[in-house]
Parts: sequence; C-alpha cells; structure tokens
Amino acid sequence: MQRILVTGAATWTGGQLVRRLERDPETEVLAVDEIEPRVEFESDLFEFELDRPDFAHFILDTRPDAVVHLQTVDRSAILGGRRAHDEAVVGAQALFGAIHRCDCIQQVIVKSDICVYGMGPRNPSVVFEDAELDGTRGRYAKDLKALEDFIAVTARSRPDTTFTVLRFAPIFGSDVRNPLSRYLRLPLVPVRLGYDPRLQLISETDAVGALVHAVRSPTNGAFNVASAGQLYLSRILRLGHRVAQ
Repeated sequence: MQRILVTGAATWTGGQLVRRLERDPETEVLAVDEIEPRVEFESDLFEFELDRPDFAHFILDTRPDAVVHLQTVDRSAILGGRRAHDEAVVGAQALFGAIHRCDCIQQVIVKSDICVYGMGPRNPSVVFEDAELDGTRGRYAKDLKALEDFIAVTARSRPDTTFTVLRFAPIFGSDVRNPLSRYLRLPLVPVRLGYDPRLQLISETDAVGALVHAVRSPTNGAFNVASAGQLYLSRILRLGHRVAQ
C-alpha cells in the first residue's frame, strides 16, 4: 500500500488528482488543504495551514511514501497578500523541514510555474528548463523561486529521495476557475491597445495527466509542462470566438 500526501487538494487540479489516485486500490491518499474543496473525492480532507507546527507533526505521524505539493497557487485573492506569502514561503519551510526528518518519504513532486523565469521583452518565445533569464519577477514568482531553493537544499541532503519540480504554464479550461480562464471566457475581452502578448497554456486535463505521470514515473529534476509552441492573445481570442474590446 502506497501512502501519498497531497497538499492543495481543495483546488480543482488537486481534487482531480486525488480522484485519479483513488482509482488504485493499492494507494491511500492523505488530502490536505484549508479551504472548501472544489471537487468531491472519497479520501478524508485534513484541514491544516501549512505554516503551522501541527502540519509538520502530521507528516511525521502519518509517514507518507510520497508528497505531492500543489498548495503553491497564488491565494492572495482569498487569504490576502501577506497571509498568502507566509503560507507559501513559511509553509514550504515547514513542509521540507518535515520531509528532511521523515526518512520514509521516497518521492516529492512540487507544482511550480513558468513565471519563475521572469518576464521581459527579450525573453525567447519558448523557455527551456536550463534558461538563465534576468526578467522581472513579481511577488508570487519570487515565492516560487524561494520554494525551489528549499527543494534544492533538501534534495542535496536526501539523495535517496526523488524530487520532481513541474513548472506549469497557465492552466486553462472550462472547469478551472483561475483568473486566466475567467478572462478568456468573457464575451468581450479587454485588451491593451498596441500589445499582443504571447501565451503558452496547458489544458486542465493535460495538467492532471502530467501530475499522475509524475507520481507513477519518479524522475529527478525540473520540467516545464506546457503545450507545444506559443500563441498570440489575438489568435487565442479568434479561436475562442471572442471579441477583443
């Protein structure tokens, strides 16, 4: 029996991942989050704030075989900027501190974002994992960069554990309620005159599939998860039969 702990299980992506993992009778899922779940699943939901000591104790007590850390999404709209920052950074410290002390954990998967590369007019159309870019980063991107630094430090001390970082392009679909999906579903989409940004996206079903694949095929390293190539915003709006305003 494999025991998998999933943080961020209340999100749409997290809930769908839990449901996929539950199909395997040899898998026990420990779902963790502090908000109401978007998707129903059979596993119990354990309510923890990641930056609290009781969460670290929970990990040490339950002794999971694998950890999937999805509670890295920007929750500033729900929790406020300061609280979201504390949960992302301090919560990551608590999580990886517990992983460092829990010798039963054999696999760690973390959801990151391609925004860690930063934004800039000189960035290439498609960014590869080994790119060293000097683009500007917002607060959320800086938090994710700090998270990836925690992973690197922990990985050096745990050579027997597989650490996988998945840097997702913005997840888009009819069921995901993130800002980008809501924006692109507007009947009249506001755009900035004279600008036509390039976008890389990943469909909601492909995002869940990538997470399941990462769980079933442990691999060390950081990987971009995105569709092939990129599209200009104007092209996306035409494909979606939307009107730019």
